[in-house]
Amino acid sequence: MAGNEVSISKERREVLLQEYVQGNMMVRHNVKTCWTIFAIFFPLSFGLLGLSYTIREVTVGSLIILAAASIALYLVWILVDRRFTWYTRIHFKRIHEIEAILNMRLHREIDYRDKGRVQDPDRALPIRRFLYKSVIVLLILWILRIAIFS
Repeated sequence: MAGNEVSISKERREVLLQEYVQGNMMVRHNVKTCWTIFAIFFPLSFGLLGLSYTIREVTVGSLIILAAASIALYLVWILVDRRFTWYTRIHFKRIHEIEAILNMRLHREIDYRDKGRVQDPDRALPIRRFLYKSVIVLLILWILRIAIFS
């Protein structure tokens, strides 16, 4: 045994390993949940815009309601994603602590390699930044749609 492992009892090691597994499962769950919600809300948000072109008897009021629902769906996903990102950070912090105690390096090594390139989780996935900003595109498209109707 090397490093810190010498001073850890077998029972404590098992408890830490179980916590490590559970932390990794929670991270996977959080990420999967966010992207599953996105896979539903993103098409619905833009689908409502497409739907507005298929309605024969469209009014400004109905367009505003569709626009509000469309943008609200998108904003709900952003809020859910931000919340789950916060939970994921907490889980990763504990995973890193356990890795340090057990002299493991999987996540710490990945984070160390990314340290120079990535300082915050939003930069880790450029697609996420793009998706956050695309709500502005959706808003502009709705404004154009309502302006064209008027």
